[in-house]
Amino acid sequence: MKPSTFVLLFSLQFSLPGLVFSQVQNDTLSLRDSLTFNMTMSFSKIGFSPIPVPPLEYPCLSSSISIEKGNWSYDPDFTFALNAKPWMINNWLHYRVLNKNKLKVTTGINPFLYFTSGSTNPEKRAMRANFNLSAGLFADYKISNHWSTNIDYRYDMGFNGEVLTGNFYCVSLSFVQNISSSLFIGLNGHLIYFDYPGQLIGIFNTGEIILGSKRVPASVSFQAVQPVACKSVTAPFIWNLSLNISF
Repeated sequence: MKPSTFVLLFSLQFSLPGLVFSQVQNDTLSLRDSLTFNMTMSFSKIGFSPIPVPPLEYPCLSSSISIEKGNWSYDPDFTFALNAKPWMINNWLHYRVLNKNKLKVTTGINPFLYFTSGSTNPEKRAMRANFNLSAGLFADYKISNHWSTNIDYRYDMGFNGEVLTGNFYCVSLSFVQNISSSLFIGLNGHLIYFDYPGQLIGIFNTGEIILGSKRVPASVSFQAVQPVACKSVTAPFIWNLSLNISF
């Protein structure tokens, strides 16, 4: 696949569970006070991915799960088109290497599947699952009750050309504020640098607005991606709208 055919998107939906769960009481299922479980489902206009692959240009359903015990967590997510054909399946295994006061540092590895052919075209039945691997280091710092920031680094290894191989860097700033006794608003801003030698080098701005309920675990989010400077790729302005429900 030529790099010029890629439309690069960054999925802001992965920041949603933290915002939603921090605003809703009794949001986490605890087993023996040592194992925690939560889940978020999103219905979106199109499919976004933090991996540089063509987007899913159809409405889709995503499900993200987090199972945590101690410093370990398993955080898979699944994205399917409405015809039930899979598009992306991630299998993140995280380990928290530092957890002091307001600073958390986590590392992770993700053997994931990206589906081509039938997954992005409802008229095609043939499907192919492409195995790929990512590894990352993530630092989160809570500035105050309303502000937080994080720095992410990820290395992606594509094994068959469908997924690019290279480096992903992201600096984020997030804000959350109650606007009434039953509603909150969240704002996320991200500056992203893609470094995939010989295939893609580019800087992107992304942003998200979230309006959520404090009484029920649901929110609506608007996401936008704007290229700043890109090489060897066509990357237009793209937006997405999602309905998110947490369990």
